[in-house]
Amino acid sequence: MRNKKLLMIGLVVVLAGCSSENPPQVVEVDSSEVALLENKVEEIEPEIEEVVEEEIEPEIEEVVEEIEPEIEEVVEEIEPEIEEVIAEAVYMVPESNSKYLTADDISHLSAAELRIARNEIFARHGRMFASADLQTYFTSQSWYNGTVSADSFSESVLNDMEKANVTFISNYESGSTSTITPEKAMELVKAYSSHNEFSYGGIKQSLYGVYGQEAPWFHVITPVNFMGDGLYAVHVDSGKIYEGSSVPDLILYDGFPILSESKIYEISNKIYGSGTAVSSFTFQEQGRTFYHMFAHGVTTIIRDDGVLFDGYTYDMYNYLEPVMN
Repeated sequence: MRNKKLLMIGLVVVLAGCSSENPPQVVEVDSSEVALLENKVEEIEPEIEEVVEEEIEPEIEEVVEEIEPEIEEVVEEIEPEIEEVIAEAVYMVPESNSKYLTADDISHLSAAELRIARNEIFARHGRMFASADLQTYFTSQSWYNGTVSADSFSESVLNDMEKANVTFISNYESGSTSTITPEKAMELVKAYSSHNEFSYGGIKQSLYGVYGQEAPWFHVITPVNFMGDGLYAVHVDSGKIYEGSSVPDLILYDGFPILSESKIYEISNKIYGSGTAVSSFTFQEQGRTFYHMFAHGVTTIIRDDGVLFDGYTYDMYNYLEPVMN
């Protein structure tokens, strides 16, 4: 209280010595004058407090009430931006649960960061990790709540975008990237099919391919609420759509280039061994040429693009069954 009084006294002293003609001056006062001023302050202090309570404080409150809606409106406008900045700061790939990723979304990430980005999709759903480094990393994230052991976790909790992005990142890590994104594949199927609703099943590799080469990859898309046994497979590079069975791995790609006869016999030599006497003949099925090879009691059917078919099944049942690579 004494400090407050002295402050008021100081103001009185300074103001007493100031005017438009007279600049501020240091005024010397003796102790008796200070005591008089203190008493005067004590007399007028209740009046000052009354003025503050009755006049100044209500005005301040009125101003606050007037601008409060404007402040709240500004906060509401910038809140999404703040949340977005926070999300970008804490998630490796913030939108991996809400959009189909492209190479542009992850091309800047290192190998270690790609691993985190892929597992981040599972971590959003509370999965815990057997790898100590992953568990340590996610435990340090403010958004993470690990409640499901790795053994108990089911990928069925992921939405279609998350499933697609897990596969996409995994393929990117292994160096296998597609020119047709999951989102684009879905658009192609919607334009191609008479169905209205679809479920994305991820990127799958066919078990069949040209002998000695990597089998093709497909985006697998299934009609929702469809009672039949079918799916659509979209080739990841060409975008060509194939209608297949409900088992996506059994998709047989028929878009390989036609090989020369000498190339077909090179494949035969690799199968049976160079220098092996092979009896052969050709036949036509659905406009394609098939080479019937026989040696060492084993029949192999090689299509003109290098895809293998089971010889026994053809000889016994006249049915062309592809051989898994």
